[in-house]
Amino acid sequence: MNDEQVRNELNKAATNLGMELSQMEQKYAEIAEQNGIDDSLITMNLFRQWYSGVSKKTNSGEEPKINSGGKKPNERTFFGYIVASEEARDFEQYNRDQLTAAIIRDSNAAFNEGKYARVVETESGYEISQVMNNEVVTRPLQNTVLPESVMDVNGQLVVPVDDRKELPWKNDKGTFDNEAYGHPKDKHNWRRNIHLIGSVDGGEIQYWSLGAKNDAAQDWDVDMQRGVYIDCWARDGDLDGGKLFGPKLDTVVYNDELENPQPMSSNMQTLVAENMRGFVCPLVNLEGYHQSNKGRPARERMVITDGSVTNMYMNPNSNGNRTLYVSDVNADFDYDNPTSATPCWVPEHVELDFGIGSQILIIGRTNQSTNQETGELRQCSINVFGVIVLNRMGSPNTTQDSGETYTGWF
Repeated sequence: MNDEQVRNELNKAATNLGMELSQMEQKYAEIAEQNGIDDSLITMNLFRQWYSGVSKKTNSGEEPKINSGGKKPNERTFFGYIVASEEARDFEQYNRDQLTAAIIRDSNAAFNEGKYARVVETESGYEISQVMNNEVVTRPLQNTVLPESVMDVNGQLVVPVDDRKELPWKNDKGTFDNEAYGHPKDKHNWRRNIHLIGSVDGGEIQYWSLGAKNDAAQDWDVDMQRGVYIDCWARDGDLDGGKLFGPKLDTVVYNDELENPQPMSSNMQTLVAENMRGFVCPLVNLEGYHQSNKGRPARERMVITDGSVTNMYMNPNSNGNRTLYVSDVNADFDYDNPTSATPCWVPEHVELDFGIGSQILIIGRTNQSTNQETGELRQCSINVFGVIVLNRMGSPNTTQDSGETYTGWF
């Protein structure tokens, strides 16, 4: 933004708030200084956020405060690259499926454990029964509208409820008490994990995991491997653990679209190697890596490896994934098992703009299933959520995988 555009916006904000232009200019400069920003577009973006909050207070009759800070407590700004993005998952749908199965197996056991409330329709509305603190509580529904999460299981109306008395983290009151205990659960709980390398509020460059939920998780469409500013939040303890949360998609700004873009390294391979080295594993050691890490939390089971693309099927399989086969070019070729390339399952949101023979860096999570007929472990595979092209060859192969195994002699 040029100076005239900035001045016009500040003047409009001053007029709407009934203040002097000099006050808006002072606030704009204060936001830039507090956040260590020298780019007018980013500063104006933060100013607009401040203006929105002040405007709401003004319309409600409150006196606007010009000296309010540019950021709320725990609000952060990330600057760097997104190197991988996992798919959005509805964890509540998984819980609903598990609860449905538990009710079908033994409805009384699941009820007595406080996992759901029973709903009975009456002449005046609904009657709710549930177990709380080891006692059955029955009462009429205060309003006539059932929660959105209500389910019909074998002809019985049930409402999944939160059965956790304590949380693994402290609430706003500083205790571990779960204030939602016994209350209906949401119908959906969309989550997505995003993996980034960069700095927060001008700090050191490092690896970060960013958690998005609900609308932000479903609507996530920020470009990977492109310099970007993202507003999010994190407490000091979260920062120590490399965790960020709550990305604000309406504040996303790409570095290359700025009037004065910030200098940043474009060597993605080096950035990943330096900041995510704990996840790096050669392709030939993938199975051993999987076996030693399979019991750890998902965040610690990531793997980063590289290889040469030997085959690719761009037509999605039943899970919506496309398939890459990748081999280690430094390993000896196995003439007794020439199909030993590692299968990689790639979701739709990960771009594949290269062809067979390309050298790529893969970020994902290992997987190994069991052959139900023989009981033997199948070859280790990778669920991919990030691909960095090291040496691009050709174009994507669009040949459809027939799923058949050739058994002829030639």
